[in-house]
Amino acid sequence: IVVIIVVITKTKTKTKTKTKTKTKTKTKQKQLSKYPEKDKVS
Repeated sequence: IVVIIVVITKTKTKTKTKTKTKTKTKTKQKQLSKYPEKDKVS
C-alpha cells in the first residue's frame, strides 16, 4: 500500500511540473506578442 501511495505522489508532482512549464511557455508567448517588432528583428 505504501509503495502505491509513493507512486501516486510521484505522478502528481510530474503533472504539476508539466503544468508549470506550460504556463511558462504561455507567458513567453504573451511577452513576444507584446513586442512583435522586436520578434521580427530577432
